[in-house]
Amino acid sequence: MKQCPSCGRKNYGNEKYCPICQCYLGNVKEESNVTSYNKSKQVPIIECPYCHGTNTVKISTTSKATNTVLFGVFGTKRYKQWHCNSCGSDF
Repeated sequence: MKQCPSCGRKNYGNEKYCPICQCYLGNVKEESNVTSYNKSKQVPIIECPYCHGTNTVKISTTSKATNTVLFGVFGTKRYKQWHCNSCGSDF
């Protein structure tokens, strides 16, 4: 599958010219659906405010509920959203 650099139309055949804008498609590389999907998907990088590491994971709702059940009002994990695997902090 080729995509026209001028108008953005996807061409599924072996066309040399775009049927909409008549742009030459000879130099355009073919892309697979997986490649074009991965290019458009952007993953946010969350940085720890304490150690500035990027090895972070989102704290699950189950983990927050368990912390609240075990520690009651003293459990602070329910207010946090991310956990840093580098320094062990929750933020």
